[in-house]
Formats: sequence, C-alpha cells, structure tokens
Amino acid sequence: MSHLKNKLYWMLMPPFLIAAMSLIYFLPVESAAFCGIGVVILFWVVYYRLRKNQTKKANGKEGDHDSYGS
Repeated sequence: MSHLKNKLYWMLMPPFLIAAMSLIYFLPVESAAFCGIGVVILFWVVYYRLRKNQTKKANGKEGDHDSYGS
C-alpha cells in the first residue's frame, strides 16, 4: 500500500477521477464505460511515467548529455 503515502498519486488522482466521472455522466451509455476505463488507464500510464522520471532525477541519471557523440 505504498501508493497511500505517495504524493504524486494523490495529486494526479482527483483530476483524473473527475474526468472519468464527467465522461461517464455526460457521454451516452454505449461509450461512457469505455471512455471511463480509458481515463483510468491513462492515469496509470501518466503516474508510472512521472514516477519513473522522478526516480531517474533522484538517481542523477538525467542531465548526462556528454555521452552523445564524443
């Protein structure tokens, strides 16, 4: 349950939850469930991508531009 302590998770969840609920509420019944599921999948893609970037930055791997070419 490490996501309960993760700030990034709690910062991203409300906007994505509001977007999913809005799509489910405003779209026709036939497509609402698929769009809601799409928003949830998009949330996890964005979350893990940002988490990976934070981990890279914390480990100091970002900014090594000297390895290109020479």
